[in-house]
Amino acid sequence: MDGSSTLFLTKVNTRTHLKNPCSPKTHLCRLRHVKKCSKDLQYYSAFLSVARLAYPRFDSKTIFEMGSRNRLVYFLRRFFADFARLFFPLYCLGCGEEGVWVCSACTALRPPVPLQRCFRCMVPSAYGKTCNDCNKKSSVSGIFVRGWYDAWLWRPLIRAWKYQPALQLSKLLGYFFEEIFTLLPPILVDPVIVPVPLSRRRRRARGFNQAEDLAKFLAAYFHSSVFSVLQRTRHTKPQAGLGAKARLRNVRGVFVYTGTESITGRDCILVDDIVTTGATVEEAARVLIASGAASVWVAALARSYAGLRKAQ
Repeated sequence: MDGSSTLFLTKVNTRTHLKNPCSPKTHLCRLRHVKKCSKDLQYYSAFLSVARLAYPRFDSKTIFEMGSRNRLVYFLRRFFADFARLFFPLYCLGCGEEGVWVCSACTALRPPVPLQRCFRCMVPSAYGKTCNDCNKKSSVSGIFVRGWYDAWLWRPLIRAWKYQPALQLSKLLGYFFEEIFTLLPPILVDPVIVPVPLSRRRRRARGFNQAEDLAKFLAAYFHSSVFSVLQRTRHTKPQAGLGAKARLRNVRGVFVYTGTESITGRDCILVDDIVTTGATVEEAARVLIASGAASVWVAALARSYAGLRKAQ
């Protein structure tokens, strides 16, 4: 019996056990409890079998930690997404080839890892390290990104991944994300991998956190674990569509450190899917520094041209 199956177990009348462990009523309670557990486990096993048949990558522990309402939302979204593809098949986002999100030809045309730049002023910088002038104004020590958001197919890929949701793109985008791991600063030996958290409402609607999926690839590279030590204190408006000042106000004071692990004196890598003005990761980095982190670097799948245009 795995840990998730305990969700289906009912509690025995412990008060009866304490009064008279050998009474007939106690034995009857135990018998009813065993029958109830056996019936629940039968339903549970059948449910897992169907779920794993429909979704080979089904993770029972993760799904059952969602809660009954979130599980229903998750499976309904997956069911309707798969049902829709029977009538609306996939086409390559680049050339239109049927059956895949990105065909092998378009994958081969992806641009190389771009020149890394300073987090604030966007001047070229080794390893994306924040320059000396900007380092005094920012909590981010540096940033490394895989590509520019408006180049190639990054925009439609990320939007399909987050909003459809096309969960099968996690592996492909994780593969692209791994291409920057060999260019990481040599000072990052045993960093703390921290994904940017979502609010409960947004995670419930989306079904997953894209930053956590990317963080798992980075943690595997360092043979480490993902430390979800940040939490949002409130639900905020989407950053997309807001101006630079509105973005700063939107995320001000939104993160809080909730981890039990100490990060004092350790380097942290903050993982997010997109960085535009950097307001979100700046606020998250500020909280990590206040919690004792020695430095905070940012790893992102893509970065918007907005910051580059502002620097120029």
